[in-house]
Amino acid sequence: MTIFAKLYLKISHLARAKKYKTMKKIILFLLCVMASIHCAIAQTNSQTSFCGTPPMTRAVQERLHPNAVQPYLRGSGTTIYVPLTLHVLGTDGGGGYAKKTLVYEALCTLQGDFAPYDIKFYIKDSILYHNRTAWYDHADFTGGADMVQNTQVPNTCNTYFVANPAGNCGYAWYGGSIVLGNNCASKDSHTWAHEAGHYFSLPHTFVGWEGNTYSGGPAPAFLPSGEEVELVDRTNCTTAADQFCDTPTDFINYRWNCDANGESSPLQDPNGTTFKANGTYFMSYSNDGCMNKFSLEQAAAMRGYINSNLPTLLSHPVPNYAMPSNVSGLLPLDSTINIPVAGVSFTWTKSINATKYLFELSRTSIFANSSTQEFTATDTVLTVNNLYQNRKYYWRVRPLNEQYTCATTSPVNRFYTGFLVSTEAAVSPKIDFTVQPTLLSQGAPILLQFSSDTDLAKAQISLLDATGKTVFSTIINDSINDFVRIPTTNCSAGVYFVQVQGASGAVSARRVLVY
Repeated sequence: MTIFAKLYLKISHLARAKKYKTMKKIILFLLCVMASIHCAIAQTNSQTSFCGTPPMTRAVQERLHPNAVQPYLRGSGTTIYVPLTLHVLGTDGGGGYAKKTLVYEALCTLQGDFAPYDIKFYIKDSILYHNRTAWYDHADFTGGADMVQNTQVPNTCNTYFVANPAGNCGYAWYGGSIVLGNNCASKDSHTWAHEAGHYFSLPHTFVGWEGNTYSGGPAPAFLPSGEEVELVDRTNCTTAADQFCDTPTDFINYRWNCDANGESSPLQDPNGTTFKANGTYFMSYSNDGCMNKFSLEQAAAMRGYINSNLPTLLSHPVPNYAMPSNVSGLLPLDSTINIPVAGVSFTWTKSINATKYLFELSRTSIFANSSTQEFTATDTVLTVNNLYQNRKYYWRVRPLNEQYTCATTSPVNRFYTGFLVSTEAAVSPKIDFTVQPTLLSQGAPILLQFSSDTDLAKAQISLLDATGKTVFSTIINDSINDFVRIPTTNCSAGVYFVQVQGASGAVSARRVLVY
């Protein structure tokens, strides 16, 4: 099993040359077989394992980190920009895609996790979508390897969002690709950081304990696999476990909850020294609420690995992005009523530094996934068709660019759709009128002018404020020479809606602004 990582590291270099394409296919097939065995082992502790990345062999560790690593201090080196290719998998029928919001918020968390070490990520091109159930829900690594083999984009860090990554929250090939489970990728999860650590050469903090279980009492000096067990006094920290001396001793190879100090329950090293594992490191198996950092030696190792082993990631022009400014929704205004369902036009303010906008439209104020529609726009206007009639909707906009995906969303606006007019009502006399002026000072009258074919018999004219409250209402007939005045003496400054409801039940409305 330990040969898996060694072979893949070898192939990740060979794959850069086209003449090794056939060899790559053969070795990938062998890797798939071994990885499927590993997946079965990984699931023995729980129904879903946290990480399916294979253990790193000692030989590979020594080759990747041959000397004592000097701790990396923030700002002491050039910022490394890592290009991402994001793949979102769905079923054969095109269902099950991870929401864009989930992907962007997970990336936002990843950026924050790596920021202290001057490593930044950016989306190289548009998100790629693939419809393949065998990839979307792969029970072992064969589906994952086939997915990567057929879709990866060269010279980028390929990251895949799937429903089932071989029974794990995620896994990675060292220097190859990253696969994440949709349920384990969110703004509150550090799964992506953990797997990115593997991608950049880091092993677990508990190296050697994969497949072994600490059963209490003093730990053995050596594990059945021959791995030396790390001592709390750090005397063997360069030869045991992850070989980083600034990551404390750790034996726990399953997900665990930390205490208020980020630590585990008591353990004992081979000398009988009692200690607690530190769960604040991303490369441990502690729960997401515990994790918050890489060690400085780990950071130095990742940066060294990128520069030495993944130089093609650095072959792109250095991106120049800044945080997008906030936006606000313009139209429809909050609490607008009787919006026609045939086509709703949304507009919002322009964001400085944004290259696109994520527009969300939902039936719930919490934007639950099941009722939320997502649209990507490059301009500040979007039209959405075929909404349900007589319903309340909520909408918001998030400005984005290729590096910054965690800008604040606009304040949530809501609106109400009206009823569809039936075929019979559509051929009856229509309600057609204009409002002048649409911008007026407080106390000035609103003048309604109706078209000559409008049936005004028993029509009701109402003036509604932005909350839908009626501030003026009257019933009219056709003896008013097609004009009507609405007073605004008692209106405070704000948005109002002039609504006319005919005898047939047809409703039409216009917006005015009083200042």
